[in-house]
Amino acid sequence: MELWQLFNDFYTAGKKIAISGLYPPKELPNLDGHLTSRLLWGLVSKLDISGDDSLRMILQKLAEDRQIVVPEEVTAYLLVHLHRDIPTLLNALQQIHRHALMTKKKISLRQAKEALSR
Repeated sequence: MELWQLFNDFYTAGKKIAISGLYPPKELPNLDGHLTSRLLWGLVSKLDISGDDSLRMILQKLAEDRQIVVPEEVTAYLLVHLHRDIPTLLNALQQIHRHALMTKKKISLRQAKEALSR
């Protein structure tokens, strides 16, 4: 209800409001229909940071934060063979890491391919 009130207050005052999320308003099942309608009055756009350099840096940062050593060739493979959204890439990274721990092997391109084929 607070978001509804905030939206109305801004709208009536002629102020701009920017809202971001993982999904567009139509894909939010628990959102009030009136609020969904209001949010669709404005521009709804998917932001994409799909440049190779950006995604490569994000993957390396995610790996570093988890203390995982991922060779560059594995990162390059993921960017070519998987969907390029962050949740998919993070899931693949976690899958590869779990497989490496289970097999007690360092992460390599061969090991990554094996982990992702399961």
